[in-house]
Order: sequence, then C-alpha cells, then structure tokens
Amino acid sequence: MTALYGLCRWDGGIADRDLPRMAAALRRFGRSGSDHWTAGSIALGIARHALLPEDEHVPEIHERGRRYAVVADVHLSERESLVAQLDLDAQTVALLSDAALVAAAVERWDEAAFDRIYGAFAVAAWDTHERRLILARDPLGARPLFYHATDDLLAFASMPEGLTVLPAVDAGMDTDQYVRLLRDLAPERDRTPLRGISRVMPGHHVIVRKDGIDRVRWWKPDLTPLILADQDDYAAALTRHLEEAVKACLRGVSGCVGAQLSSGFDSSAVLAVAASQLARRSGDAGPVKITAFTAVPRSDRHTQVLAHHIADEGDLAAEVAASLPNVDHVRVSVDHGTLDTLGRTSGLYPLPIRNLCNLTWVDAIADAARARGLTIMLQGGMGNMTLSEPGVLALQELIAAGRFPTWFRIARGLVRNGWMQWRGVLWNSVAGKLPERVWRFMETRSGRAPIATRRFTLLRDAVYDHAGSIARETATADPYTVIDVAESAQPVATSVQNRLAIASADIGSLHKAQLGEWGIDTRDPTGDRRLMEFALRVPVERLIWDGEPRAILRRAIAGRLPASIVDNRRRGLQSADWHEGLIQSRSALIDEIERIEMYDPVASLIDIDRLKALVADMPDLDSPRWQEGDTEVDYRLTLLRTVSIASHMRRVSRSNV
Repeated sequence: MTALYGLCRWDGGIADRDLPRMAAALRRFGRSGSDHWTAGSIALGIARHALLPEDEHVPEIHERGRRYAVVADVHLSERESLVAQLDLDAQTVALLSDAALVAAAVERWDEAAFDRIYGAFAVAAWDTHERRLILARDPLGARPLFYHATDDLLAFASMPEGLTVLPAVDAGMDTDQYVRLLRDLAPERDRTPLRGISRVMPGHHVIVRKDGIDRVRWWKPDLTPLILADQDDYAAALTRHLEEAVKACLRGVSGCVGAQLSSGFDSSAVLAVAASQLARRSGDAGPVKITAFTAVPRSDRHTQVLAHHIADEGDLAAEVAASLPNVDHVRVSVDHGTLDTLGRTSGLYPLPIRNLCNLTWVDAIADAARARGLTIMLQGGMGNMTLSEPGVLALQELIAAGRFPTWFRIARGLVRNGWMQWRGVLWNSVAGKLPERVWRFMETRSGRAPIATRRFTLLRDAVYDHAGSIARETATADPYTVIDVAESAQPVATSVQNRLAIASADIGSLHKAQLGEWGIDTRDPTGDRRLMEFALRVPVERLIWDGEPRAILRRAIAGRLPASIVDNRRRGLQSADWHEGLIQSRSALIDEIERIEMYDPVASLIDIDRLKALVADMPDLDSPRWQEGDTEVDYRLTLLRTVSIASHMRRVSRSNV
C-alpha cells in the first residue's frame, strides 16, 4: 500500500510548503520513503509502503519521453495478464513494480487502461500533452482517493488529512452529508461529510481540466446471466475464481499471515484455500503458517441468542482451524467499553463508523495481530456479494418472470429439506410485490411487525423529512448502483441489486486506516473483481438450486471444510456481547451526549431529549430486556450510531466542547 498526493494550480506555481505539508500528513501510510515530481503548475507525490518484492523497484513518476506522469497505489491480481498485453519481456518485467506496470498501461491506453487492470488500485496520471489530470479507482474501492477542486486549484490525496493541511482547504463538516448518514443513507455520489472534499467513486475515473471536471463510470460489469450445464460447472467456476483470488492476495507472502475467522462460510472458505496454497510453500521453519483470529464474547451473557443463531463462534472456528495443519487459532475478546474507540474515529476514518460494536473487535484483532508481528490480514468481508448470497430472492424473481416449474422445484426442495414451510415459501415469493399496506398487515399478523425506518434515527422530525425529500430529488438512476430513499422496509431489490449494493460499500479508507494505525495490509479475496463479475452473472435460481441455499458455495467447499461448517444452518451473531460494552461505557456516553448538546450545529439536528431518555432507561446488565429485538434497535442500531456520527461531526468541526 502507498499514499498518493498532488496538486495543480492552473494559473500559478506550487507553493513551497504545500508538498511537504501533504507528505508529512500522509507519512504513516507510507513508511518506506517518498518521492515527488513537479513541472510548473503540477506536482505529484508518493509516500511508499513496500508490501511486495517488486516494490523495491521504485518507478520514476515521469520518465523522459513519456506522455504521462503517474503515481499509483496498487496491488495487481492479474499481473501476468497485464504483462502479456503490454508485450513486455521477462527480463524487463523482473525490474518493474506493479505501479510501473500501471504507468505503462496508462501510457499505452490512456484512461481505457483501467478496464484492463485487475486488482486493488488508486491512480493519478497527469497528461503532459493535454494538461489534464486523471484520477481512478478499482471497482470495489479497495484503495481510497480523495480530492479538492476549485476554479484555480485541484488537490488530491489517498486520505483526507493530506488535503486538510493545505491552507486553501477549509474542510469543516458538510451538514447535508452527515444528515444523510444519520438517516441511514450513503453520502451523495462523490461527496463526503467533509466540506470541500470529494471522493473518486469506486469503479470511476475523474478527468480534471482547467475548464471543468468529468466523472465517468468505467466499470460496467456484464450482467447477462451465465448459463452453464449443471451445478458442478458453477461450483468448479466458483472454486477456480476463489483460488485465483486467494493466490493474488498471497503474492509476495513469505512469512506468517493473519486471517479473520468466524463460523461462517466466507472467512472459512478463504482460510481453507489460503492454508492449502501456503502449505505448498516452505520456509526455514517449514510450511508458511496462518494465524486465524476469532472474536468471541467477553462472558457467558449473550443477547439475541435466537433459534438458528450462534453467539460464540469460537468453537466452530476452532474446528475449522484444527482441520488445517498450518493454521493457529486465537480467540480475541474485548475487555473495554464500546465508546473507548470513539475518540480516534474522526482522526482515523474519513467517514464516521456506524457500527461501533463491530469496530471494537476489529480493532482488538488488529491489536493481537500487531503484537504477533503480522503485517497481512486476510478477510472475507465481501463474501455476501460474491460467495454466500443465499438465493432466497429467486422465489419472487421466478414468479415475476413466469418461470413456475423452476419455482416449484426450488420451493418443494426448501420444504423437503426443512429450510422453510410452505407458507414461508409463498410469503417470500410475493412479499416484495404486495401493496405496502397489505405487506405491513401480513407481517404484523405473522408476529414480525416491520420496523419503520424512522425508528433507526434520532434526527428531529423536520430534519428527517427534509432530508428524505432532498434524497429523492437527487437520486440518480444508475443500473450498477442501488440508491434506496424509500420510507418502507418492504423488500424490493433483486439479487443482483443486493450484490451491487454490497459492492458499493467503498471500504478503501478503512483498509488504509488499518495500515496507518497498525501497519497491517488488509486483503479480501472475496472482493476480487474477476470473482465479483462471475458472481453477478450467476442466475439467482442456481444459488438455491433444489431448495438448498448457497448451493454453489456448499458444493465448492465440501471436502475442504468440516461438515459442521458445510452443513451449518445457524448464523453467527457479531458482537453478541455488545450490550456489556455499552453498559461499561455508560458514563462516557453521558459525557459525550453533553458535549453534543452543547454544540448547537449538531444538537439542532438531533432529538436530544429522546437520546437522553434512552440512556436514562438503559436496562441493567442482567435485564431480560436485552433479549428483546426492540432493545437492540433502540440501543445498538439507533443510539450508538447517532452518537458515533454526531461525535464525528463535533470533532471534524474542531469543537472544543
């Protein structure tokens, strides 16, 4: 991983102190040295963090005779393919880093190069002929890239702190974007909650000229259903893509690596494939090993332990680790309060963390990994998009398409295999198409009273309503992006829409933060572009073929993992002990709410009285109320998220209250 930075003053030169300021602000993200290139009104810089053997070959930002000056934060997943397309000989390639290959690709194909680059990347390229700057990111957004643009200045950086140090950038809070987050909506298109700072969207490139900016989506995946002969062919294709994705993430690995491991399919599948590949590599101490980390509750008190759920995933995860000879297993629990991590979120993460409960164990695993000297962490965070979509939406999609024989085959299988009763099958087949009033009535009659989206936010009523109106007016039709501004909780999305929504999560700044804070490079094979593009083309009925949810994945991992995982029908509960950390932070919570109330630009948006009432009414540790769904909505999903976002607003505004 590397940190990029640069700026262009269209009508003047670069100030002497601008580049040093940017480089110093980004130093923790690139500790292997830095370099910059200037030419009149343009400057490009890079702070390097060597992660691959090829990184020792530092490319020049601009080589004599080349049209483009390029800086790139990149880890290629298909290096050999790009080399072949560039017609480079083996001797030349041996002396080229991934960044140098990307520079060669941009030189050859201009902005069309990005569709040929597979892997995680953020790129800045200055066109010396046409005096334009191109900024680009990979489809998943695994590498972040932010920019500030005015009539006379364009500045970019891998993280916002590389921009906020510039005197010309006044980056206070963008209230409208924070309100969207409080309303559980994503920021508008390329905007961020920081005023004047935009983001290059995943799968997009931004072309900046003196006379304007063009924002272009270059990643347009083929969504045509992929028709193969049978389930074995789909399982074989999934296995092949996952193997290649893991192999790419392990390129350059010579010592022990870390992996996040739960009791679920995604992290288990990633670990099994990685362990198999690393077992074939030998170092001085034998096969390369993996240390797998599992977050477990701090005590025996578990909330929301419903049927088909697992509160403590440690035992099942240990079974997975024990089945793989080169894997060590470490259970990690959190012993501090949930709000202990709040103070550093505004300085570390460009966006507020909306799930503080999960952040506590993510940080705890990072602490444990750093203590063991690990610098690479595998995870399966995008598996819901590429591996483990259950396929239940096939029921309504097949009905809508009039494919009744296929629907009946799947429905009968679900009932026969004990996944659903017939009434559940029928409900999942029509629920998304019913008038909302009928849907709400039926949900309530079944004992699953729908939770209004209004319950998930503590925004004042007028602010909530106004934000909803603005969101609906500014929503952009985009077949590759889901923008949900509806008031209803009624399911309407298709399987492909759900997976595209997951792909738009924009995780790059989280990964970059982990590199800066812990020196850990997070790699997610389940977010591999080739794997994503395959998953999006799998017909939804194949995901639940013969009434078996996740049918392709189960077939692919059979024999690789213990039967307790392959046949598992229970779902792990992340942070099952979340209420214990909340109670432990009660005094800190009260203090933070007082600060929020004292800062009027934030307090004017939030229903402070309801926020205080929730704290005053917080159940005791052993109260049975923690086992009620309404309590989780009020405290985990509403109170904690509101406090996290409001605190981020206050700190970004540099409030001293």
